[in-house]
Order: sequence, then C-alpha cells, then structure tokens
Amino acid sequence: MDYLFSTDHSTDYWRFLKIYDKLKTHKIINHNDPLLDSIQQDIIYNKDAALAYFLSEYIDYKRHLMQQIIISSKNYKYAYLFAANIKGADIQALQNIVINSGSLKYICLFGCFINGANKSKIEKLIIASNNPKYACAWMQNSKSCNINKLKNIIIKAKKPQPMFLFECAKLLTDQKDIKAIETKIIKAAA
Repeated sequence: MDYLFSTDHSTDYWRFLKIYDKLKTHKIINHNDPLLDSIQQDIIYNKDAALAYFLSEYIDYKRHLMQQIIISSKNYKYAYLFAANIKGADIQALQNIVINSGSLKYICLFGCFINGANKSKIEKLIIASNNPKYACAWMQNSKSCNINKLKNIIIKAKKPQPMFLFECAKLLTDQKDIKAIETKIIKAAA
C-alpha cells in the first residue's frame, strides 16, 4: 500500500519514515536489540498505534508488543491494517476494535479483505446500516452474501448512485430486480 498518498495514513507514515531512516542500515542483533527495544519503548510510552503498525510492517521484531498498542488504543484504522498485513495478527481482537468503532468503511473493508473475519456478523451490521454504498461493496467482495437483503438496500435507496445500481444489477439474475434497477438508472440520469 502506498501510505504517502493515503489521506488516512500519510502524516503518520512520514513520522515513521523519520524513525526508519535510523534503521535502514541497522542489523538486528538478536531478540534483545537495544535500538529496536528503545524505539518500541517510546511507541509503548506514547501509545502510538500508527508507529506501532508501521514498525511491525517493516521490521519483524516483537510484533506482539506493537499489536497490544493498537488493541489498547482502539485505533480501528491501524487495527484493520495490522490484520491485513501482519502475519500472526489476532484477527478477532482487531475485528472487535473495528466493529466497535462504528466506521462502516473499515467494518466493510475488514469483512471483505481479512481472512478469518466473522463475515456473518459483519454482513448483519452492513444490512442494519441500510447504506447502499457499503451494501454494494459487500455484494461485490463477499462470496457468500445475502444478495436479497443487500439488493433491497440499493433498490430502495432514495437516490442511489448509478454506479451502485449498475454493480448490483451485474450480480442479479431475477429479471424483475434487473428491470427495477434499470428504471432507477434511467430516472437517475434524467
């Protein structure tokens, strides 16, 4: 992922790059590396979820300590990234942070792209949200979704974006549903 251009992470990534400059040529001595221990202690002291994530992504060194910072800070953005990119992450603990955040964007991302995510629980949250954007995203990225409930969110939306309607129509087989979507697309274009 290119963090420099991500509005959610670019500032944090720049902060990490300043630390990483010190580590580029550093050879990890063993499981008790003084430089890395010092950096991790600063991260722990400051409860800095962003630096905990980036350090874990770049350097495989006591990642469990960095994961604990992300869990204790309840930072859903870095909980998602940690689950997505760090081998051995505690998927259930990180998923709980994302779900408890209430951020539909990250809940949907977690369910769509994290192996081991509780997809049925996440789908229920997406359906309960009644949000056509995330209903469409879930339909596109989840292999075993409840297409009937999700399509109704998109079809019944007051002003769904034509893109959501089109993507939904591609996944449907019932001609009645496809016709209802065609009618909505035409009305949206008028």
